[in-house]
Amino acid sequence: MEDLSWTNKGAFQSVCSQLNLRKNILLGDIRDIAYHWDNIMEEAEKPRCKAIFNTLHGLTRSYLRGRNIRMGSWLNSRRYSDLDSMLTLLVFEFVIARGDTWYQKLHKLGINSMKNTVELMMHYFDPDIIEQAEQIIRQED
Repeated sequence: MEDLSWTNKGAFQSVCSQLNLRKNILLGDIRDIAYHWDNIMEEAEKPRCKAIFNTLHGLTRSYLRGRNIRMGSWLNSRRYSDLDSMLTLLVFEFVIARGDTWYQKLHKLGINSMKNTVELMMHYFDPDIIEQAEQIIRQED
């Protein structure tokens, strides 16, 4: 199993337990989401901040729906917003930890540190996700 030093272990464990998955399964799924995200961004000539995050958010929500998490109603979207946020941030952390040799397009777009990512997110994501990202950064400092 891969080293998890790149991630917030509390968020990783929480997502594992909420989805009832083993660590290695979630890790493989995060790797797969990140791979598809980078491939999509590779095709975009000059993606804007909103497109970068819309793409990731669409991938993570699709993944959660595939894991039988239904977010079609307002109540369920609110109910699972923490899970959605944590998964999104785990994908960010995974991409950042890979360095310049992996996910080159995303690194060129400025996704190369949590601080840069939070600054980019402030232009798009809702305040709850930004607050969670800032809490993770404060825990790591």
